[in-house]
Amino acid sequence: MELRHIRYFIAVAEELSFVRAAKRLHISQPPLSQAIRQLETELGIELFDRTRRQIELTDAGQIFLQQARLVLVQVEQATDLAIRAKRGEVGQLRVGFMDPQHNMLVTEFFRLFLSGHPQVHLTSHALAPTETVTAVQNGKVDLAFLRLASEGGGLVIEPILREPLVVAISDRHPLCARKVVPLHALANEVCILRARHLDPAFHDFVLATLKRGGVAPKITYEHSGVYTALGMVAAGLAVGLLPASLLQLPIKHLTYRHLKAPHPYVEIEMAYKPDNKSAVLAQFLDVVRQVCKEWRSPKRPIALHRDKSLISSGESPVRALARSSR
Repeated sequence: MELRHIRYFIAVAEELSFVRAAKRLHISQPPLSQAIRQLETELGIELFDRTRRQIELTDAGQIFLQQARLVLVQVEQATDLAIRAKRGEVGQLRVGFMDPQHNMLVTEFFRLFLSGHPQVHLTSHALAPTETVTAVQNGKVDLAFLRLASEGGGLVIEPILREPLVVAISDRHPLCARKVVPLHALANEVCILRARHLDPAFHDFVLATLKRGGVAPKITYEHSGVYTALGMVAAGLAVGLLPASLLQLPIKHLTYRHLKAPHPYVEIEMAYKPDNKSAVLAQFLDVVRQVCKEWRSPKRPIALHRDKSLISSGESPVRALARSSR
């Protein structure tokens, strides 16, 4: 049975005339009659009663017509979905991220992507920094946002933003009197760092930054979560060098200061398999690239304020982060 047999049958059943059906289908009548006979032979039933002046559907033909219409609808829907899937308009995408600030990025990218691709199913997955590359490699996620990736393990590691480090201090700390803090001002401070076994790249990056500034930090605390670190800083127990996007987290008695130039920056990247042919992934990557390109086009200077915000009036928090990476 061919799909054209279904279409031919429906046309004849609706017109109840081989002449009118042939005209509707833009074919001659003999091949239409032959196709209907082939269909009846294959089914082993008569679909039309031809004993009367005007053909009529048999009981079997009536039932077959109902199901035949459903078949055509399903074929049309399948064709439409296939075409849209090829264009990346439907499907699914699993995205991995690490820290709360990456979740903010992912949420913003999702919002912008779904505004143009509402039928794509997107899911986000919180990952430890040491899991991001592996999660993409083993197919747990299609794409992961990460930072300071030194080894891609066969993946594409594409930089998208540069995020400055800032000094996190208690709002009662003497350094609050400064608008900009030089690294050497941290020489006698107790620092809190992300535990190295949890995030070796960022841990080593902060230590290297301090050493380049001539600081041998007093590292008394290592944390396993950013909220723990910020809570200890707010309590005045330590200071920290943290990504600027964390300024968006609401922590009482916590303030931030820019580091004196030259500012240390952390690369934010996205990782994906080079042989992943998903059209949805390709569309999502294009959105991320375009959005980050727009965000990196500054129109106003960015500044730290005492309300712990890098955000200019009326500006998206994530755009403020991106503009700070120029």
